[in-house]
Amino acid sequence: VAPGWHVNVATAVVDELVPTTLQAGPEGRVRLETLTWPEPQVFERGPPGYGGIVWIRGELVLDAGAAPEGGPPLALTLGAQPCETGRCLAPIALTLELPLTVGEADGDPRYGPLFGDR
Repeated sequence: VAPGWHVNVATAVVDELVPTTLQAGPEGRVRLETLTWPEPQVFERGPPGYGGIVWIRGELVLDAGAAPEGGPPLALTLGAQPCETGRCLAPIALTLELPLTVGEADGDPRYGPLFGDR
């Protein structure tokens, strides 16, 4: 999140503000479970939110019967309402599409400090 800006927490604190969301698709192929959101930051004015680098962790579950390769890419969509001191903009949705390959692990796990010993 750009300096001077923040996004709202994942649970509504004020009715007029849109919570931050993270979803995975395509539906019927993958889903996100057990999302863990960071501790909200407290700002000079307004409700708490997330600013700077924000790590959202969750488990990506491949649905039974989903084609392991050759299907549509994994799409992660972040919904957020950008805010700065005294004003919020209209909510936005950012989608990142990634190829999804399922198979046997080859080599050491990547990003061990982030994901643990899985």
